[in-house]
Amino acid sequence: IKWRYRDARPMMAGAVSTAGGVVFTSNMSGDALALDSASGKKLWSFRMGGSGRGQPIVYQVKGKPYVAIPSGGWATLDGFAGAASMLPEGGHLFVFSLN
Repeated sequence: IKWRYRDARPMMAGAVSTAGGVVFTSNMSGDALALDSASGKKLWSFRMGGSGRGQPIVYQVKGKPYVAIPSGGWATLDGFAGAASMLPEGGHLFVFSLN
């Protein structure tokens, strides 16, 4: 094991690693996260507003890379996992361009 990322609540989202050395995931508190693949250090976060349990994806359009991270959930499942139950249940998809 090279490194571990520890969050305040259980991590239920998938993760994806890019060729540029960044791992994208999300947490149950509703934050999209970018981690350095070499060290595990948090590089960036974005408050999505809904819990993160989905699988992020990376793709390209006309050579420009993007990452899409889903957000939103089911409050009962979030409660079982120890997450805040006041987060919105509706689903959102956040898409970020990568430079």
